[in-house]
Amino acid sequence: MGRLRRDATVRCIPMIRSSSGRRLPVIATTADGSATSGSWIFPFPTSSRRSSGASLLPRKRLHRLGRGHLMNLERTMTRSTWRRWLLAHLGVLRIVRRMRIPGSMILFILFLIEAQPTPASVLGGALLALPGLGLRAWAARHLRKDRVLTTTGPYAYTRNPLYLGSFLLGLALVVACRSEWLLVWFLVFFASVYVPTMILEAEHLRTLFGATFEVYERRVPLFFPRPGRCFCASANVGGEWALYVENREYRVLLGYGLVLAILWAKAV
Repeated sequence: MGRLRRDATVRCIPMIRSSSGRRLPVIATTADGSATSGSWIFPFPTSSRRSSGASLLPRKRLHRLGRGHLMNLERTMTRSTWRRWLLAHLGVLRIVRRMRIPGSMILFILFLIEAQPTPASVLGGALLALPGLGLRAWAARHLRKDRVLTTTGPYAYTRNPLYLGSFLLGLALVVACRSEWLLVWFLVFFASVYVPTMILEAEHLRTLFGATFEVYERRVPLFFPRPGRCFCASANVGGEWALYVENREYRVLLGYGLVLAILWAKAV
């Protein structure tokens, strides 16, 4: 078992024994910047056991360790393990990502073949598509690809507002097509193709922006917005229509309108 020096400042909490028996690693740095590591068991209300070296840590740090800290540490370790697995399978993920465009075209053809639309379902799908189109337009007015880390507008609430908008558009199209099987196909396709795409893009942004992205990643969820997790101060920053054109977001609007027109013709 390693020992932490008295002048060490803990950056990642040392190994602890959670209620499930899980143990987490420690990385610490001393005043001169050298790294130390160790294995420790911190005292919790449910157990009085500790390692002999646990008293070396300041009492304030021990006092602040509670159940909430433990849960956060376990989530951090889970994300770290998950990320290592993903990095080991980047080749597979890149292949899956390249299937995104051709796969979307195949799914679109299946939608048209299997669709059983009615005028009411097409109108309903058109109305339900408005939030998705609006979200994508909002995001496109803020996105500066690979130039800056975008944290304004919808990016203050979700790291992937464009894909969230596409998800809403897909659900609206399922309603317009009036087919339960299409819903199953769409959900499977989105989970198997777009989720790996979001993960790969996160690694790309981590490479470009380093610690800045990691702070953003911790504060803003990957996909679905959650209460209390946002860059709220930058949410109201205005976007630019020039970026909407630069990102060619108008193609999504025109393409979706064409699909609805085809479904309307099939319905009547």
